[in-house]
Amino acid sequence: MMTAKFEDVRMVPQQIWGMMHHIEEALRNCGFDIMLMDEKRQFIEAKTPPSIGNWGERISVQLTASGSLKARSESVLPTQRQDWGKNRRNIRRFYSILDQLIAA
Repeated sequence: MMTAKFEDVRMVPQQIWGMMHHIEEALRNCGFDIMLMDEKRQFIEAKTPPSIGNWGERISVQLTASGSLKARSESVLPTQRQDWGKNRRNIRRFYSILDQLIAA
């Protein structure tokens, strides 16, 4: 069974100093709880709190050596097949806040 998810990959314009800090701050500003942060692997995992009709989502963000940023939101409950756009909204909101932090 396929769980509900959304993934988006973007290129980071240049190697921005402190990018992992910006990613962490953007996730926190979205209201996500940081579960794992691995600076060496350039990887952060967070989760959203559960809500009515939803057990929450797991958010993972990976910064690659080639300069791409891969963000994924996936429903925590493996049997949840429909998310009504929630995973897409999580990633769009994350990128929106991250863009603001980078521009500041």
